[in-house]
This record gives sequence, C-alpha cells and structure tokens, in this order.
Amino acid sequence: MRASPVAALLLSASLLPSAAQTPPALHGVTPDTIEVPERNLHPLAIAEADITVPSMTAPSTHAIFVTVSYLVSITGDVQDAVAVSGPAAYQQPATDGVKQWKYRPYTVDGDPRPVKSMVVIAFQNGVGKRIEVPPPPPLPGGVIAGGEMEPQVVGTAPQPTGPVRISSDKAAGMLIHKVDPEYPPEAIARIQGTVILHAVISKEGTIERLTVVSGPPMLTGAAIDAVRQWRYRPYLLHGEPVEVETTINVNFTINTPRATGDDQQSQ
Repeated sequence: MRASPVAALLLSASLLPSAAQTPPALHGVTPDTIEVPERNLHPLAIAEADITVPSMTAPSTHAIFVTVSYLVSITGDVQDAVAVSGPAAYQQPATDGVKQWKYRPYTVDGDPRPVKSMVVIAFQNGVGKRIEVPPPPPLPGGVIAGGEMEPQVVGTAPQPTGPVRISSDKAAGMLIHKVDPEYPPEAIARIQGTVILHAVISKEGTIERLTVVSGPPMLTGAAIDAVRQWRYRPYLLHGEPVEVETTINVNFTINTPRATGDDQQSQ
C-alpha cells in the first residue's frame, strides 16, 4: 500500500517522530544494531501479514495510522516492537501484528546484523496494512516540507558500486566445487611455490576474472586453469547476491599440488 505524494508529506510530518520526540525503547538493541529505512527492509520480507483488529475495538471506516518502531534479529524474526504514535486502542494490535512478521537476515559483508526500523500501519474496516511512506523531496539546503532538516539515517550500509572485498577465509567457506591444479610436467621435479591470484566472483558464484599477483611463471597457467573451474555459493549482502573479490593462494609442492586460502597451510 503506497501513500500519494501529498499523503506522504502529511504522514512524514504528523506520524513519524520529530527530532524533539524520543521513541519508546526497544528491548534487545545492541551496539551491532543498525538502523535502516523500512523501504530497504521490506524487500527482505518473508511474511508481512495484514493485522486484524480485535472485535472489542470498534472498526473505523476511515484510515487510522499507527507508527511502529521494531527490531529484527539476525535470524530475521521481529524481536520487539513498540508503538510510536497512533490511537491507544490500535497500538497493541499494531505491535502484536508486527511481531509476527518475518524477514530474511539483513547482512553486511556477509554477516547477519540486527536492524531496527519504523513502519506505518494503516487501519481501516478492522484491518491494518503496511503503508509505504516515501521520504518527502528535500528543498534546497536539505530542508524538507514543514521546515525541518532532512532526517539522516545513521548506520545504514551503502549499496556496493563494485565487487565487495571479502577475506580468503570467508571465500574458502563458500567454496562448493574445487578442481586441483595439474602440476606442469616441466616443473614437477624442480619448481615449487605459491601462485597468488586476485579473483572476482560473480553473483552466481562463478569465477568472473582472475589476475596473477605473484608466483613462479611456470606454475601460473596451471593455477588459473584450475581455479577458473571453481564454484562458490553466492555471497549475500542485505539478503541479495553481490559480486565479490578476494585473494586465492594456490600452493604447489613438488609432486603434490595443493590449492589453499591465504591463512591455510598446504599439506
């Protein structure tokens, strides 16, 4: 359910707390918790069911709005929810309903993070629905309609503009198919060492690009031929697959070529 531009301005001014207001505290917030706009969390929703008002609450034929602040755990469950604004009779149904919602984990650098957000529930005829409230367009100088400064979301992870850098250990944990290199016959009796490759892994988990960082020239071709066949689980950022870059070490020991990560030892 999307608000019209005019409704968005009114809702932004009347429902969302101003800088002078302090929303009720959420239980379970930690230093790792980051704040994200609800419009960024919504695409990760597994379940955002409509909310039914108990029969003891008289249904309204006109829209009644309740703003709810809520905390989503690293598993994607709503850990807590508190009403920030709205008629008292509708606040408890709104928070109880939001607590039943479920999301895919919100990830930063591949690690799930707890997040908090704020949503507006519109109740009409006994049913509450999530309403999308886009931010009002800023006026010159960062001032929004109503004369307040444009709110800043603190801690929201930016969308990547290129491959996300991950450690070789993290990449090794995502590896699902590995092909060992074949030791070049001309080198098998006299050359050993480590070939270091810079790798770009696609959203699908395939090797997209390989660049030699260092290593014996006679061994680099065998290392590239093997690694380009490797396959990985897609790396998820904010619940979506993204392109990543990492470093891969291919260790050659005479008669026993091995491929390992940066911090792993060859056998």
